[in-house]
Amino acid sequence: GAFGDEAKTTFLAQWRKHIGFFVNYVTALAKKDDAGQAEAKKGLDGYIAEHGDFLAGATGLPADAVKSPLQMHGDELLKTIDADAAGNYDDAPAGAPACASPVRWFGRRPLPNV
Repeated sequence: GAFGDEAKTTFLAQWRKHIGFFVNYVTALAKKDDAGQAEAKKGLDGYIAEHGDFLAGATGLPADAVKSPLQMHGDELLKTIDADAAGNYDDAPAGAPACASPVRWFGRRPLPNV
């Protein structure tokens, strides 16, 4: 990749970890395990901080500018999951476009350190 093998390895490890936090959240939600949901959210918060710092360092973008769309991604996906779990099927898809928007946001930004 444009950032090298080490960056690729770091990115993939962080990305896969964040998927695991969503899986943990869904599992805890299904079990009505509030502590498990809180732990998964805590993991996602850690991911946002860690991955945001990584992306900021790789791209030269300000960390806050990178973390904001990551936070929106997490918040909107959790809202969508919660709505779906509650049977609010009309509300669940409403958050889906916002869940993917960080990918589109980063894709439209110049990468000064490339």
